[in-house]
Amino acid sequence: MSLGSLQLNYSDDVSDFMRICAERVFALGNVEPSLSYATRQGAVNVHVCSDSKHLAAFFRTILKRDPKRFYRLSRAFDRAHPGSASSAPGWTLTRFSGHVYFSLRLGSEIYVYRVPAHLRTKLIDMAFAYDCYLDCSVVAESANTEQHKMSLQLAVELMS
Repeated sequence: MSLGSLQLNYSDDVSDFMRICAERVFALGNVEPSLSYATRQGAVNVHVCSDSKHLAAFFRTILKRDPKRFYRLSRAFDRAHPGSASSAPGWTLTRFSGHVYFSLRLGSEIYVYRVPAHLRTKLIDMAFAYDCYLDCSVVAESANTEQHKMSLQLAVELMS
């Protein structure tokens, strides 16, 4: 079974979205990760939904061609994820390439879903409240605070 794609109604709310994502993760069983990489704490496995397969390919290419750049990007993500140093379970919201992505982290496993457009604003507000939002775009929305933005230099590197 794969993460597949989420087809949600406009009536679904943020809690439903997060619950559905978690239920999908717990129903998966053993699946091959879309991307796996070594860290000081051990291997991290990233699983992405079918709506986000291009992300895994994009980051796999960076890991292969420029590992130092990949790990700088990985550290920026970890800083946005509360408890990442301890691999604590939790979630992070990332704005990247015109989309918003919900990442559910369980130990060394990260599961990534693209957030439906009608839920983005509510989920971004929630992520700000829980301090687990990272804007990876070069041109960030004015509502973002510096702590929620990827450094401009790193965001430009991400685009190149």
